Amino acid sequence: MTVETAEHALVMSHIFNMSPFAIVVINCDGQIIEWNPQAEETFGWTRDEALGRMVHETVIPERLRNRHLNGIQNFLATGHSRILNKAQEVTGVRKSGEEFPAQLSVTMQEESDCFAAFVRDVTKTKQTEQLLHEHKNNLARVAGLNTMNELATGIAHEINQPLTAIGNIAAVGMQCNDLDESREYFRQVEDYVMQVGKLVTSFRSLANKMKTSRSQANLNHLVQSVLELLDNEIRHHDVVCQEVLDSSIGEIDVDPIQIKQVLTNLIRNAIDAVSGGNNRSIEVKTEKGTESIRFSVKNSGTCPEGNQVFEPFYTTKSDGLGLGLSVSRTIIEDHGGQISCDGDDRHTVFRFNLPID
Repeated sequence: MTVETAEHALVMSHIFNMSPFAIVVINCDGQIIEWNPQAEETFGWTRDEALGRMVHETVIPERLRNRHLNGIQNFLATGHSRILNKAQEVTGVRKSGEEFPAQLSVTMQEESDCFAAFVRDVTKTKQTEQLLHEHKNNLARVAGLNTMNELATGIAHEINQPLTAIGNIAAVGMQCNDLDESREYFRQVEDYVMQVGKLVTSFRSLANKMKTSRSQANLNHLVQSVLELLDNEIRHHDVVCQEVLDSSIGEIDVDPIQIKQVLTNLIRNAIDAVSGGNNRSIEVKTEKGTESIRFSVKNSGTCPEGNQVFEPFYTTKSDGLGLGLSVSRTIIEDHGGQISCDGDDRHTVFRFNLPID
């Protein structure tokens, strides 16, 4: 063996042993002939235990073994394989019998007539994806419920005024002796007004009975969770987000999902406000006061006209419903806090506070 060959072998041995991937080498009969330390950790078999075992009996769940064997036989007969040199998601099995999701890539070493499988356990990745998916679904659910809440309240307010006027007119008509022929008509109008009024009242009552689920939560953690959720939007719009989070903040009693919805609304509005400008920067800040915890998000956009932005159906967006900030105000006030907006022609700051228990 030459010096260069020895050095190459040493380098390959180091890569094999230090690889973050589980590397399983098998011969054409399906026997394991090499097994690196990461494979020991991933599958639970020591190298001595694994060497000589059939790979399908060691790393593949029993229910999938026939498919694996058929694939090997097809490759040996035709030279065609659907898995060689392609990254794919598979299911592996540990020595304990526990199945887990994995990413697999298989290469063939023609000079030694064997296969090398590179396996990465993606259990934690899948769990994170699932948690993120559930988080998005929860936010979407709360957004929908709160939007219906605000929509019901807004519609009730707007419709009740003309209904009241119609009811008064009908009542006057009922007392007018010159309108005998119209009495039945007015009576029907009054009946319909009463029915619609009851429906609106029921709709409003239903909206007001929406319940929250309170628990102890750290506002900084909620902010970081929302920023992680909005990371793609921040990157897409080339926005620089500066975090100034007060580490002394402790846990407070809130509905975490609802507070995340408020944070999402405010931070997303800030992103939208700067996305088309030259100064694409926002500042997200938390502070601990003596009686409350404060949150603010500052952007370089022009300040809206006072706190009317929190009124239902008020919007400056062509495609907006004008409910996001109204929903946010309802949530914060239900938590005993306050929300506001101020600034000038250069900056806008949305802020809210939540009482410390």
